[in-house]
Amino acid sequence: MASNHLLFLDTSWLDFQEVSNLWLKVFPLRKDFVHSPLFGEDYFADPPKTWQPRIDNGYPNVVYDEQEKLYRLYYTAFVKDAASESTPLAGREADNYYKAGRQVALCYAESADGIVWDRPNLGICEFEGSKHNNILLLGAHGSGVLYDPTDPDPNRKYKLICRYESGEDESQVSVAFSGDGIHFSDLVPCPDFKWEGNTHNFPMRDEQSGKYFLFTRDVINGMRAIIRLTSKDFLHWEDKHVVACGISPASQVYSMPVFPYGGLYFGLASIYHEGNRESENYDLVDLCFAFGSNPDYLTVITSQDWIKHGPGKYPAAAFDAGCIFAAPPIRVGERDYVYYFGSNGQHSQFRETSFARAQIDLKRMAALVAADESRPFEVLTLPLAFTGNQVRLLSEGAHPSIRYRLLDPKTKEPIVGYDYEDCLPITRSGWQNLSFQGRMQSPWPEKARIQLEVEESALFALDGSVEKISR
Repeated sequence: MASNHLLFLDTSWLDFQEVSNLWLKVFPLRKDFVHSPLFGEDYFADPPKTWQPRIDNGYPNVVYDEQEKLYRLYYTAFVKDAASESTPLAGREADNYYKAGRQVALCYAESADGIVWDRPNLGICEFEGSKHNNILLLGAHGSGVLYDPTDPDPNRKYKLICRYESGEDESQVSVAFSGDGIHFSDLVPCPDFKWEGNTHNFPMRDEQSGKYFLFTRDVINGMRAIIRLTSKDFLHWEDKHVVACGISPASQVYSMPVFPYGGLYFGLASIYHEGNRESENYDLVDLCFAFGSNPDYLTVITSQDWIKHGPGKYPAAAFDAGCIFAAPPIRVGERDYVYYFGSNGQHSQFRETSFARAQIDLKRMAALVAADESRPFEVLTLPLAFTGNQVRLLSEGAHPSIRYRLLDPKTKEPIVGYDYEDCLPITRSGWQNLSFQGRMQSPWPEKARIQLEVEESALFALDGSVEKISR
């Protein structure tokens, strides 16, 4: 997801020694209440999907097949779950769920418009004497699927990695490949893979290095943490790096798909809460915002939910009141959406899981705002390079008032003709030009700092004839 915007989240071009009254605000995604949930487990539906008693976390992977003009969903589910199979929905309020008699699998769904999803009878895996189901691979836990049309081998266009559970206590992180996204090769164990992979094993391809990244989970100091591994061939994984770690048992990073945008990396961090049974969020999973300048370390903002939970408590709760696990954004028509699985109960108890989506504005994921809203805040950039005078600012506020000026890159003194009194203040939301009286047609200095004084507005991005200078 390329972008030439300079996001204000990017610390590499801001001078944080010269800011005041500043706070980072995450903007929650807008749920698609018209269409969501898109589908549920349907174990007790008519006709029933007997192979889907509990989707659980789901770990969604959503891709768009450009050749087939088709949205594809790959998700993890339990095709056998003794407690869910033997307990009707009306009898689950007692929360007597138990983990026994479970079998995990990778399942598949597809859509032409991103709204109506079909779980087709694939005829691939036999379940209870029938292949009329949407199971792609039995025993596949935490599957990640990468759509990689750049691979010169057409039979490797789709890449799958999962923890394959072949027996009661036997498992091995393995990979498979496919040309059509449905019929995958036999699984090949990853040699010397030392990590359990018992979460969403999320793969991505780094365009700059040409390497593959895998975001999976390890345990650090007894708590869940996300690690990043690299590979040249999608089979041999190395170069472990801790990307995000929980700060306490009450705030652990359970899984985290990652995607690049605007020169940064963003994570959809599912945060698990345990360690305090008296807490309101005990045994729930939040979906939080994470970001960083490279994939080696992401800062997770656990104080603000990126997708807010629906209201209520199990069993009389919204479909996403308990646990949320999401996939990176994908373009549908003219808009970008985050698809996610939401559950209506606690993680380790009875819960029913549904598939849903929420709209995301990639330029407005998070912004700099005033910590004390009664006062303006100030931001100063590091030296920037200008190739003209067409510079735009993206901001948003009910009654915005933004003044700006250019400072000498070394002395930080105002440049004559480009001071606060020379600027045309911004009083509207959206993309607005930065302009100075008497210099509307004049090129800006080749290098300068921008200082902004902001009231009642949020700062998202700059773009136009402006570039960062390598530090």
